[in-house]
Amino acid sequence: MKKLLKKVVIASILSLAISNAMATSNTTVPGQWTVQFYLEPGLTTGASQGICFKADGTWFSTTFGGWEGDWFKKGDRLRWYGDTGIIATAEFGQFSSKSLMTGEFAHFFVPGTPPVTSTRGNYKMTKVSSTCDPAAASLSSGNSSDPASKE
Repeated sequence: MKKLLKKVVIASILSLAISNAMATSNTTVPGQWTVQFYLEPGLTTGASQGICFKADGTWFSTTFGGWEGDWFKKGDRLRWYGDTGIIATAEFGQFSSKSLMTGEFAHFFVPGTPPVTSTRGNYKMTKVSSTCDPAAASLSSGNSSDPASKE
């Protein structure tokens, strides 16, 4: 009886692990997401931004004018990168569930002279909806601030 119970428990754990892995790898990315940035050093709370991932592999911010770029998903990993005109951005992370992902980011001044890093740290992103809000209005002079910063 103990052997049977042990086999059932092991099978259940493996089944759960496989179904969780399949759930995150089958996550549908396109739609409206909210990203919360945490800044190094110390992972202090940064800005929160709205992001719309489009099915064509592009994205734009619904809260930070002129911030946009491209994205791709590989398994349970998502990479999204772009720019604001003066800041280049790179975010990379992993899905925890179909509606939550966490990861790391680095933003850089372009063109840059050392030190070129604007902000860096971690982020948490939550899916809000399958449909997107409109893009935030772009500033005619460009946006010189960093989308991860509260400034």
